[in-house]
Amino acid sequence: MAIKIKFGTDGWRAIIAQDFTVENVARVAEASADWLLSKNKNASVVIGNDCRFAGNLFAETTAKVMCSKGVKVKLAEGFVSTPMVSLERCARRQISESSSLQAIILQVIMDLN
Repeated sequence: MAIKIKFGTDGWRAIIAQDFTVENVARVAEASADWLLSKNKNASVVIGNDCRFAGNLFAETTAKVMCSKGVKVKLAEGFVSTPMVSLERCARRQISESSSLQAIILQVIMDLN
């Protein structure tokens, strides 16, 4: 049985390898992709991660799931902060209320807490 994933005001808080797993990251990525595509059939996201344990693995998992659903993905190289992801979205002029929020949500997911 899948665990219930809960988000607070500062993102998803979970223990790595207990609730914060590749499987659960994939679940969140799939749900996020479905939501994005329901709002925009040409949805795109910017995904970044910080330097904490397995951040790159979780970012790549999110990217793979989103790509498989048809979302265009820009995956940052190296470590980036949430403001850098937001800046990238603005610089590419792909910003809208939902896509900007989604970029930030994805970064918060990748910022392993």
